[in-house]
Amino acid sequence: MYVRTPKRYRGRQRRSVFSCQRFLLYIVALVIIGLGIFVYRNRGQFIPMVKDTVNDLVHEAEVAMATMSAPTPTPTPDPRNYLTEADIYWQQGSVSEALTLYSEILGAVPNDTQVHSRVTTAYLVQGNYGEAFDHAEMTITANPFSSEAWTLRAWAQRGLGLPEEAVVSALHASELDRENADAYAQLAFAYLDLDQPDRALTTVDRALTIDDRNYSAYRARAYIYWEGLFDFDAAQTDLDLAYSLALEQDPAAGTLLAIDYALLQLRLENTQGAIDALMTLLESSPDNTEALYRLGLIYWGEGEWGQAGNYMTRCIDIDPNSINCNFWLGRAQMRQEQTALADSSFVTAIELGSRNPQHYYWVAVSQQATGNCQQAYQYWQEGYELAQQANQWVEDFEASRPPCAPSERELTLPGTSTPAPPTADPAGSA
Repeated sequence: MYVRTPKRYRGRQRRSVFSCQRFLLYIVALVIIGLGIFVYRNRGQFIPMVKDTVNDLVHEAEVAMATMSAPTPTPTPDPRNYLTEADIYWQQGSVSEALTLYSEILGAVPNDTQVHSRVTTAYLVQGNYGEAFDHAEMTITANPFSSEAWTLRAWAQRGLGLPEEAVVSALHASELDRENADAYAQLAFAYLDLDQPDRALTTVDRALTIDDRNYSAYRARAYIYWEGLFDFDAAQTDLDLAYSLALEQDPAAGTLLAIDYALLQLRLENTQGAIDALMTLLESSPDNTEALYRLGLIYWGEGEWGQAGNYMTRCIDIDPNSINCNFWLGRAQMRQEQTALADSSFVTAIELGSRNPQHYYWVAVSQQATGNCQQAYQYWQEGYELAQQANQWVEDFEASRPPCAPSERELTLPGTSTPAPPTADPAGSA
């Protein structure tokens, strides 16, 4: 047991001369001062680092606050639900509803070639060839080796008035799949567009050898009989067969056959039958620009300019880039003495890329009517060159030469220059 010694009896401890605590304090102070001098001298390097650090901290704080205040996220809808619903509309022949749903899910399934193909086909059925071509390109991007995608591209190119390019696409589609009857059907259509009905007939027979129930092939052969060989009875037979097969295999494509039927009725001088067929089609597919365009042409032919203009306007509301609808709206407006509006419609058709000499003829007429002779001459000059190349409308152009145009003698004088025509957009055709 130890006895505790009172504090007052303890010996007094002597303070050491050297203090470790005081020494460490001096060292730390010197280090801090040195660091401060170093940072000050190199402040140009440290300022951005400090700013970035502070900004990162502020951003993290903002994200944290936004996350705390954000509503509870809802589950992302499964695109397969829309796909199933769209497929149902497609099988029912409701092209507009199906197209809306397919378009909504494209972003969720960017590499689904079937969805891209359906969207492309829907635009083709509706006669919107510009959109169809763009989506055909997307389909090819998703799968460059898809024979179906190249076939749809050929179809869209035909609709844009590019039969030579359509031949190239259709041939490539047939190379990718020798058993693709649709590719040979589109190739036959392209040959027909190039005024080669015999070659077109041989090509479509090859398609039917591959698949004797291919509605596209029967549709192509109907057009060959109709436009190339003028055998309307054979055309009607093939068209009826194509329509029945389309309703069985691909109901959405049946709307396209309805337009074919209407056009054939017009050729057979059954105007009311054609109108009824197109009206029925518009009930199930109100956004079908091809049906609206054809109805407008029918009413134009009947001399009902107001009705014709209404249908062309509806067509443009759906597809503002339709060259034909803009042009024929202008024709209807000219008939109703709406010259300024007609001129605007004609100019729009040209600006959209039309290379049809008829369109240039009428824009030159409307420009003269609005008092713009110099601009009229520029359009007239370019249209006259197109007419000579196509061997169409040449006499009409020569008879409508603008009065402000230089004479042939003036054009041959030294120093006389012809006003340059407006630069044409190489895309598109009427």
